[in-house]
Amino acid sequence: MKDMTISTENDSDLYQNILKKFQYRCLIDFKPYSHLHHIVPKSVLHPEDDTEDNIVLLCADCHEVIHDTGALNWIDYLRELRIKRLAELP
Repeated sequence: MKDMTISTENDSDLYQNILKKFQYRCLIDFKPYSHLHHIVPKSVLHPEDDTEDNIVLLCADCHEVIHDTGALNWIDYLRELRIKRLAELP
């Protein structure tokens, strides 16, 4: 599978904070991240709801699985896992 390069839109302070907070690792399997993923997809998200709480880091493999199986099916799991991972960070 081909890794996608993070676009320049992700250079904002919001995205940089997320990268640092999760130590540049996939939320699910801790591999190096290659994708910023919106928990609630941007297609159904109001622009004002595009906050740090709605974005996680994923490796290419996890990102592909989530989208191949329906991103909406993963919302609750990703929200809960994000909270758990934040509690585990130093």
